Amino acid sequence: MITNKLSDLLRYYDVNRRVGHTTLMVEGIGSAEEPFLLLAHEQGYAERILRDTGKRSIGIPLSWASLQGHRLQGLRAPLAIDNSAMMHILNDCLELVLRQEEIINVRVAHHTRAIIDEKNEWIVRHNELHRQLSGAVAEVNHLENEGVFAFAKRKIAGLFK
Repeated sequence: MITNKLSDLLRYYDVNRRVGHTTLMVEGIGSAEEPFLLLAHEQGYAERILRDTGKRSIGIPLSWASLQGHRLQGLRAPLAIDNSAMMHILNDCLELVLRQEEIINVRVAHHTRAIIDEKNEWIVRHNELHRQLSGAVAEVNHLENEGVFAFAKRKIAGLFK
């Protein structure tokens, strides 16, 4: 399930802090000779990495917090993603998936409730019909037990009281 994958990656990043994620990324951009994009969780952090690596002239700093599609229009360059941004991306995706799952669960619960209510109404209707039929059957049995003529005689006598 996607939530498990996202959670696992987030947990991995959280448990494995200070093992060299940023160092590995910095070494990669350190060898860059062409323009590239650097995505970090904050603009200032991306700028600091570019300054520290001496790549301010060719690196384009981006912030996940303020990233907007129009800033990427027309750009064609490799993208380096700092683990700080990756954690925010994963977390935002996980929250979005969880919200969507919650919406789906509410809709499924509502739909299930409607089906259950419909079935309950059907059961109530059919129980009432069964009760009426049982009453009719009991009356027929009563007629058979007393005999049709004795029953009819009592009914007729009752009319003249």
